[in-house]
Amino acid sequence: MPRPSKKRVISCSLRTHQFSAVDQASVMDETIHLSLDEIEAVKLADLDGMYQEQAAAAMQISRQTFGNIIMSAHKKIADFLVNSKRLSIDGGMVTIDGCRLFCGTCNTDWVIDCYDQKNVVCPACNDRNVYCRKKSNNGINIRCWNIQ
Repeated sequence: MPRPSKKRVISCSLRTHQFSAVDQASVMDETIHLSLDEIEAVKLADLDGMYQEQAAAAMQISRQTFGNIIMSAHKKIADFLVNSKRLSIDGGMVTIDGCRLFCGTCNTDWVIDCYDQKNVVCPACNDRNVYCRKKSNNGINIRCWNIQ
């Protein structure tokens, strides 16, 4: 009997969950379902350029599980693109771990969704001296790539 699936940690939710070809006449009726953990794996490996071991650690899963997830995701994305099917992104055993921010002025910590990072100000002191807790290390404060 296989052991129960463990929740995978993803960094943010999506704004769009449905995709299809612009030419609706060529779209097949079949829909490919990509889970949220699969899209997170694609983001970490292909967009962020992480190695599988790093990406697996970020999602709090084993490297083998990450490899299985990314292989499944790549196959589904190829089917979507090559065969002009619809793509739906939803579901999966996931926990959303938003962007952990802190204020460099008053040292307040808070979490926001990754898409809410434009014009971020500290909720305590309204200062723009805001940094990413995840990306800061060794005493060096790093701003998230899209914090204005």
